[in-house]
Amino acid sequence: MSWARGSVIGLMTLLNTAAVFGVQWIVVTALGAGPQTDAFFLASVVPTLLANVVCGSLSFVLVPILAVSNKVAAATLVWTTGTAVGVLLAVVASMLWWTADYWIHFLAPGFTSEELSLAGTLVRIQLIGIAFTGTSTVLTAAYNGEFKFLLPAVATTAASVICLLGVAITIRQTGVLGAAWAASLRPLLLTILLLPIAWPARLPRWPSPEFRATIKKLLPLAAGSAYYKTDQLVDRLLASLAPAGTLSVLHLAQQLYSAANQMLVAGIAAPPVPRLAMLASQSSPQYLKDVTALLARLMAVGCIVYVAVIYPGKIVLEAVFAHGNMGGAQVRQIWILMIAFGLAWFAGLSGQVLSSAFYAAGDTSTPTRIGIVGFSVGVILKIAGFFAFGVVGVAVATGVYSAGNSIAMGLILRKRFGNKPEA
Repeated sequence: MSWARGSVIGLMTLLNTAAVFGVQWIVVTALGAGPQTDAFFLASVVPTLLANVVCGSLSFVLVPILAVSNKVAAATLVWTTGTAVGVLLAVVASMLWWTADYWIHFLAPGFTSEELSLAGTLVRIQLIGIAFTGTSTVLTAAYNGEFKFLLPAVATTAASVICLLGVAITIRQTGVLGAAWAASLRPLLLTILLLPIAWPARLPRWPSPEFRATIKKLLPLAAGSAYYKTDQLVDRLLASLAPAGTLSVLHLAQQLYSAANQMLVAGIAAPPVPRLAMLASQSSPQYLKDVTALLARLMAVGCIVYVAVIYPGKIVLEAVFAHGNMGGAQVRQIWILMIAFGLAWFAGLSGQVLSSAFYAAGDTSTPTRIGIVGFSVGVILKIAGFFAFGVVGVAVATGVYSAGNSIAMGLILRKRFGNKPEA
């Protein structure tokens, strides 16, 4: 990929990140960090978790397979997988919709009945668009499998900007309900924009070897991530026990890092994945060299970001958030949490690179097993951290167990691929 094209992709990713976070900025500055925003951010966790478990796992598995498949097989796989994932997510979303009044209580034991009722309404709205999150993920993977990264970045940004404008126009009239509808409609817009890659239409071919390989690699990854990615639910459950507004502040601190993570991964870490898949399939010693160089680049940029969080992070956060109903004390709390999440920030970046390296080599089980063990320890650390230091303790505990996961993956990867003979 040329430097110019990579820069454009990075710019698109930056604009998309700004648009997605802009929705949250509008919500908190218009309404303040309180019961309504707590309910909104809690409701967004469940659809996000469902999408991360299925779609996040699918993207890691599908791109390497598409990268080494011929055009006909790849096109058939896109339609087969897109149909299967869309139906699966629609069924799961329907089940969650009808049972929301029961399980929402367990996610936020500290919420009042009014907050729980609002959260139930918001989560139902956001579940409507979850099936299109699956189809848009498959379509994005189709582009990436052909080394086409620019159009998905542009389409994603366009869908996010449209939703941002909708929320900005309607927030005073619709409040958090309008923001929830925007989150639900965004994947539908993205699917429409990305659909040309899938033309002409093809009938799904369930017995195809490519689809069987996708399912074989996806199942252990999705099953494991369904467990360890519930860390978001643990965080919200603990934060619901804190004073009103704390859950919103915690969510914003995490989302700021998550947005930066997505931007760096999309601009730096994701483009080399198809090449890593080909190098791994050839058992090339260049594979580990590329992974190491990629990890070094991403961590160097991560250091710059974290230093900027320390200073002038607080000043920037005040300039961005200290408006409307958002107070200075809440902004300072966001800044403190972002400093506490520092280790989690670095571990998240390194973990993305190392897990992608395993996926490119066709190994989805190793990162999953490590994630399960790490999260099991992490739950204990988070609970202890919360009751000792509040949500700051949750942030530190997240960094400790996430760093352990990254170290374990790095050691295993080097042991497995470090002795490849030179070609």
